[in-house]
Amino acid sequence: MSTSAEGLSLVIIAHEDIYTSIARQREGLGAAYQERAATVVLSPAALGQLGLRDGDLIQLTGAAGTVVVKGTSDSAVEEGIGLMPISPYSNFLAGDDAVQGCMLNLRHIRVTARGAEGDVTPLSDLLVGWAHG
Repeated sequence: MSTSAEGLSLVIIAHEDIYTSIARQREGLGAAYQERAATVVLSPAALGQLGLRDGDLIQLTGAAGTVVVKGTSDSAVEEGIGLMPISPYSNFLAGDDAVQGCMLNLRHIRVTARGAEGDVTPLSDLLVGWAHG
């Protein structure tokens, strides 16, 4: 894990999260789903290096673009790793890889993390173009 004036380098691992899945099943892409989906879990040390506390906003920037999500910490998470539920947020960061035939790369998403102000990226911003293919 490297820290620079430009942010903290992380590898995001997207995973199935039962609570995110339940929120989507109950409400679709509503507020409860966004609350669960727009999160990243870091080690306490990583959150501290960013000067943030649980619940603060984090900007994640990867090759495919940038999202703003809420950050939390868990001592079980290794330094240099961020955990995100599989959702439009992690899918957006994963982008596609022409070598893999446009398969999402959900296991090894390289990003730079920084503290953020404002609001979580709205789901509608991430879903533009999905309805029209």
